[in-house]
Amino acid sequence: MVRLGFVVGIVVPVILLGVNLVRGYGGILVTAALIVWIGTAVIFTPTSEEGA
Repeated sequence: MVRLGFVVGIVVPVILLGVNLVRGYGGILVTAALIVWIGTAVIFTPTSEEGA
């Protein structure tokens, strides 16, 4: 089962980046914020020995 943290941290911002690219609204500020969001999610994702 997919963890909620993965969905909120990785999937949602990637979808929003896609919408930002296709629709053209949001600008550079939203793009930068989403990239920071993804980076933060990757940093806080537990490793295999931490998670469970």
